[in-house]
Amino acid sequence: MRPVLLLGIDRPGLTGPLAARGLVARAVTADPVAALVADGVPRPLCPAVVEAGSLDVAARLLDDGADDVVLRSDSDALVAARLDALIRRLPFGQVQFGDIAIDTLDRRASKAGKPLPLLPREYSLLLFLARRGGALIDHATLHQALWDRRFDPGTNVIAVHISRLRAKLGDGPVTVITERGRGYRLALSTVDR
Repeated sequence: MRPVLLLGIDRPGLTGPLAARGLVARAVTADPVAALVADGVPRPLCPAVVEAGSLDVAARLLDDGADDVVLRSDSDALVAARLDALIRRLPFGQVQFGDIAIDTLDRRASKAGKPLPLLPREYSLLLFLARRGGALIDHATLHQALWDRRFDPGTNVIAVHISRLRAKLGDGPVTVITERGRGYRLALSTVDR
């Protein structure tokens, strides 16, 4: 059985269509947006799917990190089919960015096949940036996702972890780019950091 995480979805009739496709669901009916950034990573180790009542809410949830959003009006069979298609497209347990491979099941990362000796927070930071595929991530988002703080504590803790992560990544095509005053992004580049 392949796992799928259902955030904010309460559909008792979905169990049968999922089981028929070899899927088992773990339902989280608490705040779906908060659950997307649980444990310092943007989502758990399996795809996160959220149910929404409107297209506007669906768009916001996708922007917040959901892998997919289903509407309340969608049938259970359609939801099960979309979940199955989503899981087939995602490399379960593996995130790749350039020559960096991140194994989310073992919580390990490697560069060009060689292990990266990352501390837990460095691992979470690398995974968070890699899952966003080069998008700029502002300080507030990093503070909330990795330290569960909804405010800027006025320290340079992010800059320190970014510096350590850069040192461990070393030379190569993958680097962490700083956009002063805006945030950080993972990039395939040789541009000065």
